[in-house]
Amino acid sequence: MSENNIDESKIIDVTPKDIKKERWTLQQSIIYFVTVVVFTLLFLYISEIIEFFYILFRIDYGGDPGQIWTLDLWLRYATSKGASDFLSLFNIAPSYTFVGGGSVLIYPNAGSLSPMEVIKLCTGIEAMALLSALVIATPTKWWKKIIGALFMILGIYFANVLRIVITVVLLMNGFTFYIAHEVLAATMTIIFTILFVLITQIFIIRNFIDSMIDGVLGIYYGLLNYFKTK
Repeated sequence: MSENNIDESKIIDVTPKDIKKERWTLQQSIIYFVTVVVFTLLFLYISEIIEFFYILFRIDYGGDPGQIWTLDLWLRYATSKGASDFLSLFNIAPSYTFVGGGSVLIYPNAGSLSPMEVIKLCTGIEAMALLSALVIATPTKWWKKIIGALFMILGIYFANVLRIVITVVLLMNGFTFYIAHEVLAATMTIIFTILFVLITQIFIIRNFIDSMIDGVLGIYYGLLNYFKTK
């Protein structure tokens, strides 16, 4: 039988079902990105939200009497303590304390090295918030979302502790703050973020990156079709 006489009705489609998919609609894409924005803001400002509703925890951690213990302060405390414990393994004996406004400082025993203030942005909260929100917005099973979000939060926490440790070590070895913090540490943040996204895609949520792409394409083609009909 020649090629021109093939009966196309008898051709079997062997494309896997999970590969065949329709393009996201504009509505699906909007819901996806609205979910990302809402949960990102929720994670970023959870302490402020809790404080607004007076759902606060007062505990004695050795700081100022009556200090309000918010989730923001706890995260700064955990980051500082983790970095201090890690540095102590290399005979660097830093300490951390609470000062006015709930800030946490790391004091490496490095002679004239100035104390480092760990502010809210130093905890990696932006990356935790954004990546966790992207996980939650991804269409998948709820237990995968929980595992993915926990992986992002814990992974970024430990990566951020390592980043602070390396920053302190570099400062102690004569690097300027700009090189140690703004260049090298920032580069580490980008590398770890890409790594965590890839790990999530490969081992936890197989459509994690696909959903981000589908969301962007859904917005693009949705708006394109909308204006074409006008």
